[in-house]
Amino acid sequence: MPADSPIPQIPGHPIDVRLESRLRERICRVIGINGSRFIGAQPVSFTRNTLTELHSENYFVSEKSDGVRVMLYCVHDDNGRQQVYLVDRKNKFSYVPQLRFPVANEQRSYHNDTIVDGELVIDRELDGTLVTRYLAFDLLAYGGQSIIAKPLTSRLARLQCEVVSPYRDMMQWAKQNNADFFSSQPFKVTLKEMNLSYGIEKMFKEVLPNLKHGSDGLIFTSSVAPYVPSTNRKMLKWKPPSENTIDFKLTLQFPMHNGLQDRNQKPQFILLEWQGGDQYVHFGQMTVNDELWEQ
Repeated sequence: MPADSPIPQIPGHPIDVRLESRLRERICRVIGINGSRFIGAQPVSFTRNTLTELHSENYFVSEKSDGVRVMLYCVHDDNGRQQVYLVDRKNKFSYVPQLRFPVANEQRSYHNDTIVDGELVIDRELDGTLVTRYLAFDLLAYGGQSIIAKPLTSRLARLQCEVVSPYRDMMQWAKQNNADFFSSQPFKVTLKEMNLSYGIEKMFKEVLPNLKHGSDGLIFTSSVAPYVPSTNRKMLKWKPPSENTIDFKLTLQFPMHNGLQDRNQKPQFILLEWQGGDQYVHFGQMTVNDELWEQ
């Protein structure tokens, strides 16, 4: 895989904050949850106990791309015209006017309240050219119908049939007819390759060595579990030792003087380990010398 794979920029235009707020709430309503938060599933780290889980339940495995995670949201405006937005991890919306996603087997009909999960990558082709691709790997809703309760196998089948294939057919027609629409697309859309986890040897021998973009590990996703917004314990990330990092929440404990914190003195640097949700446990204390503290 390329070691110097560049990170793509999210295409499109920022939108009015009031519209963005309404869309955040709407996208949550479509999948049947309250609030306005980012709805993307977040994997948990691979542990020794995970091996037992993989033996007892079927999982798909895919490479963990070195790209940008974005949700793709298709929705109709007040005039019935499709608008396509890309939503990043910070829940910021970018409007991409060039994009259109047609409904399968319906002429001049375009998706409304359809939500795709995926990531943007930049592939380096054999001739050295760079191609931006959107790798779709899950479908949360289409036509206003939430399918997050369905197993991954069902969601992937619908993603292929309802979104990726109709888009591909439209692009083939545009290319054959020399339509300006073909050349205006900000990226290519494809289904991300997934294999059953018992075929992991193929990942290491065939898929990873032939990647056109960077990758820093593997993602295992249960084939039978529902899609879980936020922390998803049925989605597991594995990284090789060279790519592993450990993140902590750092708190500063200043010495007390007359019942108040003395912020003129160097504090203790306490590391807290995240347990999920709002829960943290004490991990240890970090040493910071006087020179670094002054800086």
